[in-house]
Amino acid sequence: MKDKRFEIRLSEKEIHCLDTNARSSKMTRSEYIRFASCMIPIATATSLAETIQILRDIYIELKRQGNNLNQVSKFINTYKSELEIKKNDILSQI
Repeated sequence: MKDKRFEIRLSEKEIHCLDTNARSSKMTRSEYIRFASCMIPIATATSLAETIQILRDIYIELKRQGNNLNQVSKFINTYKSELEIKKNDILSQI
């Protein structure tokens, strides 16, 4: 049973944001506030540090993949004519 009342002050912009989020979630203001305050975890220093480390790992992997792509592109551009000849040889054998 919900018998306690809690009041807060919000700006017009904050009320608009609250109403928009509540509507898009198909909830009333009260339902949305209860959900947001009790169900959505707040990022802690540990989870923030973990998130940053994950993003760093992703960044490093993307750099590696970009490097590999550049190597493949350089090889293809350098040996383009030779690859074209080999392709034609292979196609003629089929």
